[in-house]
Amino acid sequence: MVLDLNCPLPLGYNSNRLVYNRMGTTAYDAYLQGRANVTSLPPADYVDMLRELVMPVAPSGATQVHLADDRCSANEQALSVALYRYAVQHKRNYKSLSVMGFSNGSHGNSVAGLSCSDVQDKAYDWPTAPLPVVQYPFNHFERDNMAEEDRCIEAAR
Repeated sequence: MVLDLNCPLPLGYNSNRLVYNRMGTTAYDAYLQGRANVTSLPPADYVDMLRELVMPVAPSGATQVHLADDRCSANEQALSVALYRYAVQHKRNYKSLSVMGFSNGSHGNSVAGLSCSDVQDKAYDWPTAPLPVVQYPFNHFERDNMAEEDRCIEAAR
């Protein structure tokens, strides 16, 4: 699970307690309304702020947060954590694993992010699969959408 707190406002799990009730406060002004790199030099009360402001609105079951100072770092951290966790759980060599990306998707501009994308010179030889292009409304295009999803699943295989 990922709780995306991308500035200028938290996305994904907006909470009145986190956003609107904090506007005009030191916490909001310093960390939520603009980009602040707290990974290099966090304030003394940063852990308390995470526990009090972020954890109450984190996805159910989340017991900790990993911070990144930008989207590229966040994507790289998410990939790294997922690969490492899988390697540990399945007793696999971390370096033997790969990530499947989706063509026509934006995975960031970092080395790992671009390696998940359908680009020519990828640093990691990670596979990409087509992302289904579905038509709306679903009930009118159910057969076409199912065929498109089947095509993409087969290409992923």
